[in-house]
Amino acid sequence: MATPKPTKEKLLQMIDRLERNPEDKIRILGDTGITLIGAGLGVAASSVIATTAGATSIFGITTVASWLGVTAIAATPVGWVVGCATAAGALAYGVSRLIHNGGLAEGRKKELIQKYKEDAKQIEIKENSNGVTDLDKTNFVLSIRDLIEKDIISPEDATKLINYVEQGKIFLSHAYKLLKNLLEENK
Repeated sequence: MATPKPTKEKLLQMIDRLERNPEDKIRILGDTGITLIGAGLGVAASSVIATTAGATSIFGITTVASWLGVTAIAATPVGWVVGCATAAGALAYGVSRLIHNGGLAEGRKKELIQKYKEDAKQIEIKENSNGVTDLDKTNFVLSIRDLIEKDIISPEDATKLINYVEQGKIFLSHAYKLLKNLLEENK
């Protein structure tokens, strides 16, 4: 059964509810059609998956690649990690092309750009030490409220981005950088 398209009002209500009750995140996001557990191949898990599946040889890699529908292959589990990181970057770029421009006061825009820049740096440090928490993801969801409210990001695209973050299909630091770049491009 397909999830109905999220409306701007529904997403804003979801963010307000999540801000008041972050420990109920699974239910709140689920009510909006956002899934927390995804089938995405995250960078952190890629080397484990490759090693577990025996992808230390060319034969193992082609087998694992066929399971995932991947045509480009790497020769080692390290190659899988790099490949997944590259895929996450491409996914971030693709998401950025889906998002359209809207209006936001110049002062608030500069404030958000600075906040997203700082958040991206802090999260990148956490990502490098595998220290990203569920609260970090929740804070990301809360941080996009202004962009949804001012129509800088559509409800559909915001939902996709939240899903990508929650499912580990995109680095959280890349998601913050994407929001920062969106605001910088928004004239």
